[in-house]
Amino acid sequence: MNRDDADIKALKVELAESILLVKVSLESMDFDDVFDHLEKMIDVKYELNIDLDTEERNLISVGFRNYVGKLQSAVRVCTAIAKTTKYHKYKNILPDYIREL
Repeated sequence: MNRDDADIKALKVELAESILLVKVSLESMDFDDVFDHLEKMIDVKYELNIDLDTEERNLISVGFRNYVGKLQSAVRVCTAIAKTTKYHKYKNILPDYIREL
C-alpha cells in the first residue's frame, strides 16, 4: 500500500514535532516525556521506512542514558535510606518500591 503525499507530509511534520519535543524534554529533564517522545519518533521513522540519522541516534542514546541514570539514582537513594537506622522500621516497604521503579 502506497502512502499518498498528504500522509507522508503529515508523518514528516509529526516526526519534526517529536524531535523537537525530545529536545525540549531533555532540556527540562523530564525523562519520562523524553522516553515517550523518542518512542513516537522511532514509530514515525519506521512508518516512513527511513533510517535514523546521527542526531536521532544521539537523542536516543542521551535519552536512554538519562532515563536509566534517573532510575539508578532512585535505587541508590532508596538503598541508602533502607540502611539508615532512622528508617529501619520501613525496611520491608523499600524493596517493593525499588522493584516498582
